Amino acid sequence: LKLRHSSHTHQQAMSSSMEIAVSPCRIGFDATLPPPCFRLQVNSCHDLLVQDSEAQRKFCDIYNRFGVCVLECAESADLSQLTPLFGDIDRRGLKGQEAESGIVVLDPLIAERAENVRTAEKEHALHTDGSFGDNPSRIVTLQCDIAAPSGGSSLLVSATSLLQAAKKDLPTGDLRTLFQPCLGIARPSVDAVSGMVRIPIFDQLPPGKTGHQHVGFRWRTRDQHFIGVDSSAEKAYAFCEDFMRDTSNRLAIHAKPGDVIVFDNRAMAHGRTPFNKSDRRRFRRINYFGNG
Repeated sequence: LKLRHSSHTHQQAMSSSMEIAVSPCRIGFDATLPPPCFRLQVNSCHDLLVQDSEAQRKFCDIYNRFGVCVLECAESADLSQLTPLFGDIDRRGLKGQEAESGIVVLDPLIAERAENVRTAEKEHALHTDGSFGDNPSRIVTLQCDIAAPSGGSSLLVSATSLLQAAKKDLPTGDLRTLFQPCLGIARPSVDAVSGMVRIPIFDQLPPGKTGHQHVGFRWRTRDQHFIGVDSSAEKAYAFCEDFMRDTSNRLAIHAKPGDVIVFDNRAMAHGRTPFNKSDRRRFRRINYFGNG
């Protein structure tokens, strides 16, 4: 099964004076994107596997247009069964039962989770899953088991919108620095020097099955993984930070139990709003390579 590209456009996709091409079907969004544009009611996630079904067509249209779709599922389903559509499960870095199932439970009560997950009262900083490697997961699914009433909304910021704004407001020289390995990051568990990797914030991905050239996106904010930014890229990185902090650019999704948020990990940054630590919040995450 392939994610088909939609010809529908909401904004003009960027032409490139820098020879940076963006797929003509992926368009940006901000905080004002109406829920009917990205939410889809289905009986079960397994409905997406039925070739040429209405559910599959609608999902592909929404996902290819915005890079995100929220599935409102009437019945619970095993997301690991969606590999024919989303591709192989990314099990890198997982251990034990998680490595076997591919499912990572995101719950502040689990001691093994990262600090950003366990610290409920602070915002989980916007980031890209797998930003340390050369081939981050392409598709992320977040299945809501328990929603926190006091907050805990998922945050998404469109890289297409960010790149459009950067091309408009930054000098070409500053913009180019974002396409170079300018951002130094490291896992807290390793030595900051030997374990550091330098990544570009934007990079060109290989052409997809349709032949379109895509621009990929990777992001880390100034969190515990952050080491530094090249001096030549400080201005451009600060521009990206300001864009990310602006609430008008953040799409907040408050999922309810049973909802599944599906998004393109290379087309946006994601995070979470704070919530009371006395509340429960539990999601199950599966990452896919997008080679389905």
